[in-house]
Amino acid sequence: MKINELKGIIEEYSKEELLKIIPELYKSISKSVKDSKNIDEIIKNISDIKNIRKNKKEIVSRDIFDLKEDVEQFIEYAYNQYYYAPNRYVPKKKRSQWRFLVKRFYKEITALSSDKENLSEASDILTKLYELLCYSCDYYTFNTYDTFEAIGIEQPSFYHKVILLKYGFEEKRQFIRNSIELIINGSLNRYTLDEDLVFTFLDFLKTPDLKELTIDVCTKLTAEIKQKNSDYLKNYKIKDKLNILAQTIFYVYVQLYEYDNAINYFELNYLERRKEIKLYIKLKLISNFSLNDLYIQQYESAIKYGIKPREELRKNYDTLKKALELDK
Repeated sequence: MKINELKGIIEEYSKEELLKIIPELYKSISKSVKDSKNIDEIIKNISDIKNIRKNKKEIVSRDIFDLKEDVEQFIEYAYNQYYYAPNRYVPKKKRSQWRFLVKRFYKEITALSSDKENLSEASDILTKLYELLCYSCDYYTFNTYDTFEAIGIEQPSFYHKVILLKYGFEEKRQFIRNSIELIINGSLNRYTLDEDLVFTFLDFLKTPDLKELTIDVCTKLTAEIKQKNSDYLKNYKIKDKLNILAQTIFYVYVQLYEYDNAINYFELNYLERRKEIKLYIKLKLISNFSLNDLYIQQYESAIKYGIKPREELRKNYDTLKKALELDK
């Protein structure tokens, strides 16, 4: 159907009929098309459709170095709290518009990264933007409680885009280290867990060689952190980093079907003196892979060593044990 034909048809419809048709049409449009065509912006501000389309064209035609300059200035201003507190650099009316700037930067970087010549620079500025948003989850840089929620991009999705660009050009050992450091050094928003980011990273490990390399990188990173922080057992933040690394190595061993190595590494390296809590965490990690036999084995081993599991673990064990007996 041509546009003139479409206009002729919809002119005959009442307001009530259009209110039924338009939502159905909107639902049929894929998210990628909505994003690429700025459909949401057009709906919100139909009177400014020419400028919206013009801005969309500018996204793909902008120079990566011009964009980098703008992003880095934005990041500098944000760290200086110019988008949060009164200052002479960012006018009051523009401080609340930071989220639209970030969304625009994200789209521009994504568009420009499709050119391999831009990939390294695009990766660099997107990483810095991600690090800023992580920092803003703990410190006042913008007038919002959750920066990732404010821009409408979930933290694991943003992290995925960041490491996807890195994967495209970085040497694999460096890619693994950089990706892991973003997890252990970055703060989380209220909807994200460390393991959400870890599993996002693990999706990139398509071969046994990459998995083995990840174990090596995480092991060396663990040793480096301990060497630099002699008080790591008393320092909560350092301890948390080391435990994320221990969990990551556990997951990779499981993906390699080396269950004994996974358990042994966890027992030796996960920092938790309270035995029942350590058991709870271990069984939770095992549950992520639905390894019911391993769960039962580790539960029964803990009982033999005098550990008294909480009610939740006991119920899970009973359920799995009954299911196993029925299968027999």
